[in-house]
Amino acid sequence: MIEEIVQKTDGGYLVAIDGQQLHVPNDPSNRHYAMVQDAIAGGMEVQQQPEPLAYPTQADAERAMTEWADAFALQITGIRPESEKLSWSDKEKAAERYQAGTATANDLSMLNAEAGLTGETLDDLAASILANAAMFRVIVGKIAGFRRQTKAALEAATPEQYPAILTAAKAAALADAAAMGLPVVL
Repeated sequence: MIEEIVQKTDGGYLVAIDGQQLHVPNDPSNRHYAMVQDAIAGGMEVQQQPEPLAYPTQADAERAMTEWADAFALQITGIRPESEKLSWSDKEKAAERYQAGTATANDLSMLNAEAGLTGETLDDLAASILANAAMFRVIVGKIAGFRRQTKAALEAATPEQYPAILTAAKAAALADAAAMGLPVVL
């Protein structure tokens, strides 16, 4: 005897018959199909299978947020070789020492190599490096703050609430970027 019928999203049915779950395809040649149709015709309620969760676990939601944050940061930093990104801290220190009048020979070599190709003066290059570094620190701090704030919200939520939390976090990050004059569009 059929105890429960659930309409699957693929058009078939998940049916409980005598305490056992059975998949019945939406196919009249299936031997259980007629039983399902008779039960429905007799007034048995057909439940709809719930849509799968976008993020079944908190880890899935956090992974999605991290991937989004990486794409967000990439728009801000632009596509740069990893070796160049790894040099940013050294370039910042070299620029600071240059402006302080304490640059080493290595500092001057690095700064002159770039300035020689771009045509900038060392003063302009050092100022540009320091301005970019200051802005980057603010951006990285904000990304970390948004990520931690979102993680805390996810920890207090259910999987059904995860998409709304991620959508709100992304909207807040985009609004913050726009307020800073950053052209980010994710």
